[in-house]
Amino acid sequence: MAITLGASGITFNDGSVQQGADRVLGCYVQSSSSRASIGQGDRVVMDHVFTRKVTDSDIRAKYHGAGTGHYCYPYYRVYAELVAPNGTTYRSYVGGHYQRNSENPDSGGGYEVMMICDHTWSASEIQSVTGSWRVRYGWAGSNCKIWNVESYNNNDDSRAYQQGQQSIIREYR
Repeated sequence: MAITLGASGITFNDGSVQQGADRVLGCYVQSSSSRASIGQGDRVVMDHVFTRKVTDSDIRAKYHGAGTGHYCYPYYRVYAELVAPNGTTYRSYVGGHYQRNSENPDSGGGYEVMMICDHTWSASEIQSVTGSWRVRYGWAGSNCKIWNVESYNNNDDSRAYQQGQQSIIREYR
C-alpha cells in the first residue's frame, strides 16, 4: 500500500491516518544584495510585500541578513513586523536574533554581524482580510545601529564575496 494524500489527511502504509496537517497556500521569497552604509537610529533592513490569499491563514516570516562593522548591540530589539492593508502593525521581538562573529576583533569594528528573524502570526491574532500585506524586518534603537555596512562585499574585506539578505514568507492553514 502506498502513502496516500487525501482531503481528510495522510494515510500511511500501516493504515494509520494523520489528520490536521498544515497546507501551504503561498510561499513568497525576496532577496537583496545592495551594499549600503547606514546611520544610527531605528532601521528597517528589508520590507517584503506579499498578497495574502485567504482570511484565516497563519503567516510565518523568516529573514537572514549579513553586515559588517559591529557598532553596538541593538538591546535585543531586533523585530519582524507584519503590516495589514489598512496599516495596522503587529510587531514582534520574539524570534529576532542578533549575532556577531568574534573572529576579527580589530578596533575598527570589523566583525561580521548576522541578523535572523523567524516569527509566526496565527490567524486569530491578525486581521481577517486578504490583499497586499507586508513584513518589515529591523531593529529599534535610537542611538544604535546593528552594523556599519549591510550586504558587504570585497570592498569591505578583500576575502569577502557579496553578502545579502533574504526573506521567506509562508501563508498556511
